[in-house]
Order: sequence, then structure tokens, then C-alpha cells
Amino acid sequence: MENQATAQFEDCLVALDRAIQSGDREVSGRRHKELCTFVRTLSIDLRVALERAHGPNVRWTLERRRQLKQRWDSLQLHGGSWACWRQRLRVAGERPRNPASKDALVEAARDLAYSRPPDTHRCALWLFCTSVSEVGGQANTLAKSLSAEVDFDEALCEQMRLDACRTPNLTEPQQEMVVKVLHAHCNARPSSGDDTVVTHYVQGMHMLAACPILAGLCEAETLQVFEFVLDVLCPGYYADADFGTFQRDAKVLEALIVQKMPRLEAALKTEGMPMQLLAFDPLLCLFSHYAPGSVALRIWDVLLLERDAAIFAVFLCLLELLLPELVASGCGFDDEEDFSIMECLRERTAAITMDVVEEALKRTRVLLDGEGSEHGGAGLGSNFRQQLRTLREAAEGGSTAWIDTALAPFRMLWVTDESDNRSKK
Repeated sequence: MENQATAQFEDCLVALDRAIQSGDREVSGRRHKELCTFVRTLSIDLRVALERAHGPNVRWTLERRRQLKQRWDSLQLHGGSWACWRQRLRVAGERPRNPASKDALVEAARDLAYSRPPDTHRCALWLFCTSVSEVGGQANTLAKSLSAEVDFDEALCEQMRLDACRTPNLTEPQQEMVVKVLHAHCNARPSSGDDTVVTHYVQGMHMLAACPILAGLCEAETLQVFEFVLDVLCPGYYADADFGTFQRDAKVLEALIVQKMPRLEAALKTEGMPMQLLAFDPLLCLFSHYAPGSVALRIWDVLLLERDAAIFAVFLCLLELLLPELVASGCGFDDEEDFSIMECLRERTAAITMDVVEEALKRTRVLLDGEGSEHGGAGLGSNFRQQLRTLREAAEGGSTAWIDTALAPFRMLWVTDESDNRSKK
């Protein structure tokens, strides 16, 4: 009886999960009602047994059910469309002060962002993401720096203009907007007198300033998103003179590739390509250097919601899809073949389709959600964010053995996940 009830319980959960993924509120409502009706028919003892079920053979763990409940709540809020989410945002206020309301809107936006692009609601989404942070609270102060008259180094200004002109897909007025935003950024952050802290313009910033403009934001709004990106998504990358923070995260990316994609790591070593070169676009430019503008904007929809952990997750998922010869086991890649990894990655990124991007984002959610995801935590699992923190702490040391030491706590998890995946095939 218990086994039969467990199977039926899981069938109801799977049906509800699929309905929620489809974004159909009506169908999801019916599946939710079926689940509730079934649970009410069970005895108290059987209900308790199902609720407390745990172990390696339990597909729907407490964590996975918790995330399903959260996604159900999000669907009730966003109704399966960005227009409905936008209306809820208007009701709550563009910058909700109620923490519960703010968190619910964030979760609802997160649920939608993985399933469909925000299209005409992208500007509202980006401003919402950046307004719920401390950076967003400085919007008025930042906006004043746009109109302030400050004498800038002419050579620095010329470099800004040259970089803005080199940025793809920008019209001349948009190029001028990029320069004004970069000026305002430098104006809002006067020199601290510390030679190790960079407060002026650094090449690469222009790519980050261009994305909000391509999304349709005005100068003040672009500055708000730009400052958020520098402080939250690229923390410290452009602020230290020796790019030490970027070097640290390049090491972290290397550690992830060593464990997740050993064939790619071996090929990178054979080719002699430094990890900093591979990490340049995802970490310093947030995927805006090689990818078409529409692709970069779509990825930013998720990055602004998920913060910096998503950068690593998105890149790993893109590598799986763009370099299958070097990532997937059993692929027929000939080591003797004339194959430049960086050149191939650039070409394939430039030609990437939105279908591939959507698949990468789907995999990103699985990677970040871990146990509560559709695939039950396959791959790096639900410890991805914690692992990222651990790797960053270990990378600060800089010893040659840091990767093995940092990965040690996660090796058993990965081995178990890979074994589970093979047993399911």
C-alpha cells in the first residue's frame, strides 16, 4: 500500500512540475488540485511517511518539494507572463519596501527569466533587479554625476570615445551615451589616493555600459545598472590595479573545468592557452564581447537576478553546448586536428542561436538549483554556490596545490552524481 501511494504521490508531483514548467496557470491549478485531493485521501500515518521520506532512492526530497512549492507560488504571482509580473510590480511599487513582497517578486521574475525572455518588459526587470540592492538606493546620487561639470584627462576621454566607437551595434547617439555614462562613473568615484585601487576608466567597461543602452535604458538608468554590474557581478575586477580579483576568479574557473571538463582542461594545456584568455569574455565582459547583442541581453536577464554565481554556471553550460568535441565523453575529436580552441569558441559564440542560449539557461538553472531541479541535482549539484565560495577562498592563497585541496570536499559528491547518471542511462 505504501509503495503504491508513493508511486502515485510522485506521479502527481511530476505532473504538477511539468505543468508549472509550461507556465500554464490553468493546467497547473488542475494538477495542484489533483495533488491536494490525493493527499487528503491518505491516512495520517501514510501522509507523515511520505512527508518524511528520505534516502538515495527518494526522487522527491524535501528540498525538491520545497522548490516546487516556491515555483508554484511564483506562478500564482506572475501568472505565466511578464505582463502579469509587471502589473504586480506596479502594484507593489517600482522599488518595493516590503521584504516579503520584494522577495516574492524576485522569485517570480527568476522563474520567468529561465522560461522566456522579458521582451518589452526587460527595462522594468533590469531596473527592478538593480533597485533592490544598495547600489540601486544610490540612484539619485549617481544621476547627479551625469550633469556635473568635471575636467577629465583628454587622453582618457579619447580612449572612451574610441572604445565606444568600436562597440558593435551602437548608433552614434548611443556611443555618446556610453561616453557620458563612463564619465559619470569616474565622476561619482573620485580618487581615493590608494595606488592599488583604480577609480578611473579601464578598457572593457565600455562593453558593460553598452548592454543597458542596447536594452533601451536611458542614461540615468544605464548608469544605475552599470554601477550594479561593477559592484555585484564584477566585484573588484576593474577596481584593483593588478586585476588580482579577476586572476582569482580565473583560477576558480580553471578548477571547475578541471573537475567538470577534464578533456577540455587537457586540450587547453596542450594548446598552451592561459585561463585568463578563456575567462576574459564571461568575467570581464559578461558575455557581451563575442556574442550577438540579443544573446548578451538574454543572458543578462538571468545574471542580474542570480548574481555572480550564474556567470560561472552559464559559461560551463555554454562550453558544453559550443565545444562538445572537448567536453562530452566519447566524441570523435582528433587531437592531431588543427583546432584552435579560442578561435573556435569565438566563431561559435558569434553564430550562436537563441535556441542554444535557452538550452544553456535551462541547464544553468539545473546547475544552480541542484537537488530541487528537474534532474534532481545531477552534475555539480546543490552545492555549486557553496563550492564557488570555497574555491574563491582557496584561490586567494595561490599555492600550486590549491585546486586539489579546494576540490577535496566535493569529489565524493561528483563521483556519486556521475555514478547515478550512468545508472539511469
